[in-house]
Amino acid sequence: MRNTLFILVITLLMAGCSQKQPANGVFSEVEYYADHHPDRANLMLDSLERCHAINDTLLYQLVKAEALHGVGVPLSGETDLEHCIGYFKEQGDHDHQARAMLHQGMDLYSKGHYIEGLGLVKEVEREFSDLDDSGLRYLLYAVLGDINDNAADFRQTLHYYHQALE
Repeated sequence: MRNTLFILVITLLMAGCSQKQPANGVFSEVEYYADHHPDRANLMLDSLERCHAINDTLLYQLVKAEALHGVGVPLSGETDLEHCIGYFKEQGDHDHQARAMLHQGMDLYSKGHYIEGLGLVKEVEREFSDLDDSGLRYLLYAVLGDINDNAADFRQTLHYYHQALE
């Protein structure tokens, strides 16, 4: 079953690449997997990278960051989330802008840039907490809970974890 699914995914990706179709249709599927099965999303993104049919490199970088964070791998220098944030802001794409800001904040925090990382995460909370994306809200409040847990502020930790579960 697993091999059949793998072959089906690779075949679909190859078909999409060979017809020079825009990658956005494939990205919607990869975005789903980045949230629910990040290891599968990484596999799909690697296949897309090899076929050179990616028109939207900023969306690729965002989804790659989400998939890497999903499996606990820190981001490397190849991911430019600051550029993604600016682009999505220009386009008025608040969903992708918020996701890029959240992952940039997570990355900065994990690399020891605590103030900048927390600042970005709190900015997402202030500006985008009303978005209709339950996955984003869950991740946002789980990250804030983790940050407060690291700071030994257990009351705030429980508050944010509770919000994540709502």
